[in-house]
Amino acid sequence: MNAPAAVAVAAVFVACTGSARKEKAAPHRDAVPVPGACSHDVETCPGTCNVAGYCEVDGEFGPEVRLPPARYAVDFEERAHLGIMNKDPALLVLAEPLWVSKRESSVGDYRRCKACAPKAFLDGQADDAPLELSFVDAQAFCKATGRRLATPEEWQAAARGPSPCTDPLEVRDDRHGTTCNFRRYPWGDDQTPAALCKYGYNSVCEERTGPHPIGPHPDYASPTGVEDLSGNVEEWVDGFYEGRPGVKGGGWGLLGREPSELWLDLGIPGTEYDDYQNIPNPIRLGVRCVRGNPKFELKLRPAPI
Repeated sequence: MNAPAAVAVAAVFVACTGSARKEKAAPHRDAVPVPGACSHDVETCPGTCNVAGYCEVDGEFGPEVRLPPARYAVDFEERAHLGIMNKDPALLVLAEPLWVSKRESSVGDYRRCKACAPKAFLDGQADDAPLELSFVDAQAFCKATGRRLATPEEWQAAARGPSPCTDPLEVRDDRHGTTCNFRRYPWGDDQTPAALCKYGYNSVCEERTGPHPIGPHPDYASPTGVEDLSGNVEEWVDGFYEGRPGVKGGGWGLLGREPSELWLDLGIPGTEYDDYQNIPNPIRLGVRCVRGNPKFELKLRPAPI
């Protein structure tokens, strides 16, 4: 790929575009009222500052974390945008705030959606169970609630947090370091099974027959305070390769797999693209919606890897 040092990409999506907690989660007060701005956000916060120092508001469908306008080190998955099998270290520059659901959507969230069509497979499920939908239904749910699915790059931004670097070349050279905050996982770069089990909720570390109830799970939070990006249920992202939608994050159902295989599942890079909509039984995966203008700038380095 021959890309200029600065490439503006306006991505406008029309179609929406540690221990397990077996008991029902009690109300959680993990945000402390603070006047004015939070430590990692210079703008006035209309809600409260979470423990990570980011602005947080209680929305109709759960708490949302504000990613402030800043630079974020990401793998730019050009294949998801242009149909080319390639990923390139880049800086995503948010010009406007992006509100990210702090937790994965729940069955109760879907039931509160007045514009959402009833789904028979949700009958009998607890309100705090993770919501798992087909890609098309996930898009429709986010759209019906005034939100959308995140792009792969926005998902990475929520998992890593802002980068202090200004040059995409620095991001390339930081693929195995922390100078640019190009961390491999939401918790850092530790790939040991101990770290994976501490920060990534999955069945290799705990014997379970399903995902845990939706939040609060502060032990599984990213540096921005967004939870469960590295475990519980895999999540749809709004990116395509050859017509196939993408999935990021880890899932609980990884029993019997080696830890080395789990690193990719729970890591930030490595969006999976597959025929998830194979009729007549499209797969159902987790949903996390975002809110904000889907326009951003991607600063790429001048030459491919």
